[in-house]
Amino acid sequence: MATISYEGERADLVTVPSSQVTAQLGFRFLEDKLTVGGEVQYNGKPKGNAVAKDYTLVNAYASYQATDNFKVDFRADNLFDVKYTNPLNASATSVIYEPGVTLKLAATMRFGG
Repeated sequence: MATISYEGERADLVTVPSSQVTAQLGFRFLEDKLTVGGEVQYNGKPKGNAVAKDYTLVNAYASYQATDNFKVDFRADNLFDVKYTNPLNASATSVIYEPGVTLKLAATMRFGG
């Protein structure tokens, strides 16, 4: 992708990834109460950003619907602890690394009808 100034000059964007591809695979068990899966996400560096690099992340997730009113979700992002920079959060001259392995746990309870 590129941007055009009022003077008509073209320059590649520095914060928009050149490409992003995500593949997911999941399975359901226990009468669809338990869902487990994973995803692989490839991100191509922006063409105008000299400090950014291509990166691939592997993530996993699980969800368990214990009752109609109670659900537990778990997610693990960046399982292989890839050191990467997200160009949307950085400039073209500085490097700001994103978190390594990230674990998330959530519980949802619904009260009433």
